[in-house]
Amino acid sequence: GYFEVVEDPAAAAALFEAALTWARQRGLDEIIGPRGVIGIDGSVLVEGFDQRPALGIPYTFPYYDQFIRAAGFAPDADYLSGYLSGKHELPERFYRIAETVKRRRGFWIKTFNSQREIHSWIPRALEVHRQAMSQLHTFYPPTEAETSMVINTLLKVVNPRLVKLVMQGEEIVGFILAYQDVSAALQKARGRLWPFGWYHILREQRATKWLNINGLGLLPSHRGLGANTLLYTELDKTVKTFGFEHIDVVQVNADNFNSRADMENIGVRWYKRHRHYRRAV
Repeated sequence: GYFEVVEDPAAAAALFEAALTWARQRGLDEIIGPRGVIGIDGSVLVEGFDQRPALGIPYTFPYYDQFIRAAGFAPDADYLSGYLSGKHELPERFYRIAETVKRRRGFWIKTFNSQREIHSWIPRALEVHRQAMSQLHTFYPPTEAETSMVINTLLKVVNPRLVKLVMQGEEIVGFILAYQDVSAALQKARGRLWPFGWYHILREQRATKWLNINGLGLLPSHRGLGANTLLYTELDKTVKTFGFEHIDVVQVNADNFNSRADMENIGVRWYKRHRHYRRAV
């Protein structure tokens, strides 16, 4: 799930040997990771050490990659994060295509005005997330307790107006999960809400010019039908409405060439890379 060690090769080797022994005793044949509760929160940063970390995304030491490889692990999957300027102008053709797709396929955008409203939609949204992620070989559905933890954490920082769902009739077929980057406030609060951490967070929510995009996706059955243009036009509207100057598009699978190409077409420049590893036991 997670990997944390001082810059000492012997300490790292001892940790990995303990993990391998544990796996062998249970008849397992492979280890994949580091991988946290939601899949990306345990990954290792391998490029972009000079950049600020997005909210909830790991910032690890450069020597981690070396230590993990020395223990016999090979890269399993890389995830790219990209920068998009808030001043970027989305080509008008995206809006034309989006309007055409809406008319022909009956798509519409569900928006939210309160956290209570978001909470009532969470069970349906989580099912869509599971379907969207199910094709990844490392995906496993989080437990109810893990799901509750993630939801309660996100609701503390999410502005409901930044969350949008792509609907077809009454069915959810896609989603945008975005939130103000309050990582600077968490640094000031040293990661604690009390006694004054909440003040820093509320202040940063109003002041920050950074937006994190931590979820942007469609169900597999609706990809390639033009619905992706709805995601990008709604993202563009969000950026313009709130006046964000910097957007961090968080962790797109490096092997997802279609998604990468779409991101690049709207102006995203990749500048951080995180990694999962695997090795036989």
